[in-house]
Amino acid sequence: YTLLGGISQNYLLRNPRGQIIGIRPYSSAEIRPVFKSATKIGRETWIDYYMQSPLAGGPPLRMEPNDVLALSWLSVNPLNPELGVSPFAAAFLDIQADVELTKFPLELMKNGAFTTFLLNLGVGTEDPKIFPSNKLRQVKGEITEQITGGNKYSPLIVRGGAKGEVLTPNLGRTGLAELGERSEIRICASSRVPPVYAGISSGVAASTYDNVKLSRIGFVKDCVLALAGIHAKALSDKFQKEDWRNHIFGNGDNDFTIDLDLRNVMALRDEQQAEREIAVQEYNAGIRTMDETRRICPDLPDAEPGVGDQFKPVPGSSIAIPLNEI
Repeated sequence: YTLLGGISQNYLLRNPRGQIIGIRPYSSAEIRPVFKSATKIGRETWIDYYMQSPLAGGPPLRMEPNDVLALSWLSVNPLNPELGVSPFAAAFLDIQADVELTKFPLELMKNGAFTTFLLNLGVGTEDPKIFPSNKLRQVKGEITEQITGGNKYSPLIVRGGAKGEVLTPNLGRTGLAELGERSEIRICASSRVPPVYAGISSGVAASTYDNVKLSRIGFVKDCVLALAGIHAKALSDKFQKEDWRNHIFGNGDNDFTIDLDLRNVMALRDEQQAEREIAVQEYNAGIRTMDETRRICPDLPDAEPGVGDQFKPVPGSSIAIPLNEI
């Protein structure tokens, strides 16, 4: 829903005691915010409540703001900040803009936006500069009738001496080339995908293995993990305000944080391996405790038989942990 519509409206299922027991995501077409009317304080569009309109039919259902958690895409909808902008919709808008730029010069020429013909009247007279106004209006009307409307492709025939000249429009002066330059980069920027990683024209020309690899890492960090991190923070802030005592899933408290599990993220494997090696080296040098090292390397074996996670090496001592065991 976040990718397709720009936002996911998540309804929090509660038990009779008001405790959260589940989350049900909905699209922005099913659940939409209803705003408060303007007050004396200002005209901010504070959300009053949400209204669910079942896609399968049925009467609309009112939902309280405390029961809906909105998780949006990274881009903001300037026309409706409470709703997001889908990366697909943003890319389509840029694609449509490039289509219009492609058709624009043709539309200019079809609609006569350029002066394409110059007719110099009075050629052959004793004084070419002198041409009576009444005759000018008469000849101008004849010319207009012959080259416009249904006669725009008919030959031009006028009375009296005249010299015709075809004017070629200079499209380079319109600046359209600069407007449409590197359109693929703008399209990728709107959807937050690096051109090299997307494999489109501008990226392919300059793509190497290193560039593709770095683009993949950048995409994962700056887009995927950034979005996941924002959503994890929103979930943490919401759940930390809830009551988890004597919950159906077990007795707990709200002293916790939802974080990302990056152990199986392929794009970050090389960085994680380097971080684990540094952590082991610092542990062997007595800089890190075993507990700190295990936060980075949770699958490490015990440093010594029978020694717990809170083990701190004596200064100057060294306990070797083979790197191939990381």
